[in-house]
Amino acid sequence: MSRISQGLYVSVSLESRTSNVSLEDPWLIADRLFFPCYICGWSTAEYFELTEQIFSTIVVMTIQKPRDRSPEIKGTGFMLRTISSKAMFGMKSV
Repeated sequence: MSRISQGLYVSVSLESRTSNVSLEDPWLIADRLFFPCYICGWSTAEYFELTEQIFSTIVVMTIQKPRDRSPEIKGTGFMLRTISSKAMFGMKSV
């Protein structure tokens, strides 16, 4: 197990020589860390195959006010933007 934050861990294969492995599902990690939130921008365009570009940063809209707006977690970059709680409507889990 490798720690992401307090109470949040990801599994590491037994064959791995280090616990610093890349995230298998960064969207799931974003949901756990920045809840309530949603993924937007180029991240969703890439997911729905609306672009052929590959982006290394996940764009996350959240109502939290984090200190670090560009955290890097296990090699995956996140770009955080704070929105009002009124903007959190009409969302669907994918």
